[in-house]
Amino acid sequence: MIDVRLEGDKMITPEKAQSHIKKRMDFEDNYGATPDALWDALNDIEEPTAITLYDTQAMLNNLGQYGYDLLDTFQDAAKVNGDLLFEED
Repeated sequence: MIDVRLEGDKMITPEKAQSHIKKRMDFEDNYGATPDALWDALNDIEEPTAITLYDTQAMLNNLGQYGYDLLDTFQDAAKVNGDLLFEED
């Protein structure tokens, strides 16, 4: 299983959040860096992958609604992609 650690306290702007996600998830260079692009990329995962988001509250405090959109995207993708596990710590 691939383990991915996301640091919510590093997600202080939407751009930094997407950059952090792209780097940690090892997404392709053509990753669109939007919640819709994140949804597509998460649903393209075909290897068992566990994603843990640390400092969720810091991300939500920094990003507001955008942070909630990202969180919803991870949670919803994990419900439909059997190879994806998402947890918060």
